Amino acid sequence: MPAHPRERRSADAGCRDPAIFAITTDAFLVFTSNVFAILGLRSLYFALAGMIDRFKYLQVSLSLVLVVIGVKMMTHGWLKSWLGRVILGAL
Repeated sequence: MPAHPRERRSADAGCRDPAIFAITTDAFLVFTSNVFAILGLRSLYFALAGMIDRFKYLQVSLSLVLVVIGVKMMTHGWLKSWLGRVILGAL
């Protein structure tokens, strides 16, 4: 419990902390893990940028995945109640 109300953190403040804080709070380890993660992403970007011409169905497949996710998000409530009725009806 914080000593003062101003010391309270917001509910989403934990989402901005790097995942390394779950393991350690040593500043050196946190800094170096983030640096190496960024360097790894940088090299992955250049590797993928060199092969981008080989991904000829990338736009279509990404669009399809986003449409499926959007439809699932819009029908989540209806689908949950329908599946509940179907499963309970089967019992």
